[in-house]
Amino acid sequence: MRIYGYTDVGKKRKNNQDYFLIYNGRDYVSAVVCDGMGGLDCGDVAAKIALDSFSDTVERLCRTHIEDGHLSLSDREADLIMSNAVTVANNRVIKKQEETDVAEGMGTTLVAALIQDGGRQISWANIGDSRLYTVDTRDILQVSKDHSYVQHMIDIGKLTLEEAKKSKK
Repeated sequence: MRIYGYTDVGKKRKNNQDYFLIYNGRDYVSAVVCDGMGGLDCGDVAAKIALDSFSDTVERLCRTHIEDGHLSLSDREADLIMSNAVTVANNRVIKKQEETDVAEGMGTTLVAALIQDGGRQISWANIGDSRLYTVDTRDILQVSKDHSYVQHMIDIGKLTLEEAKKSKK
């Protein structure tokens, strides 16, 4: 299994509000990407806070499940770790918003995966419209579902996938 990370500012913005971290443990990988919400005040700050707090929480909680040098998590335990880490990250971003007027309205997306057993066991989380994909020699498949107005409209049958691709929202 190969894991890569790369970020690019793109053509529309002058500063990059993306952060990622890949932790390659002895027999597991934790990867997280946070994308500060472009154009909003302090999106880069929100992304960095979310990334640091999420990854610290995952690493700390995984450490308690290492036996004989190997991480041993059930699917439920891994899902709980991911859920707890998302909650911690969200709470820290909210706390930063409350501490300063400059950070009001800041936000970030988050997508993360906890991979065990050589890629046979994957737990993941996403918030917002940053996506998780799996890639193999045959396909690229979207795993996560966007948390967006357009996705909501698809879910309730008000937009087709083709219409959504053309949507400006």
